[in-house]
Amino acid sequence: MNFDADAAMDWAGEIKQLVVNCQEKANRAASWIGLSAPGLAARDRRSIAHMPGRLQGLEGLDWTTYLNSKILFPF
Repeated sequence: MNFDADAAMDWAGEIKQLVVNCQEKANRAASWIGLSAPGLAARDRRSIAHMPGRLQGLEGLDWTTYLNSKILFPF
C-alpha cells in the first residue's frame, strides 16, 4: 500500500479500509489494533498530540472514533 502524505487524509482512508478488510476476512471484529506513528502520543492514547509537518491530518485524529471502535490504540 502506498500512502501519499500530501493527499489530505487519503492515507487514513486506506488504513480504515485495511482494518475493515482484515476483520471481514477473519469474520469477526479485531480484539485489538496497534498503530504507530512518529510524534508525541496524546495522554488518552487515541491520537498523536504533536507531529508538525508530517502526514497531514494525523495530529489530533482520534483513531477510536475514526475506525468506529471502542478499542484503545496503544502507541
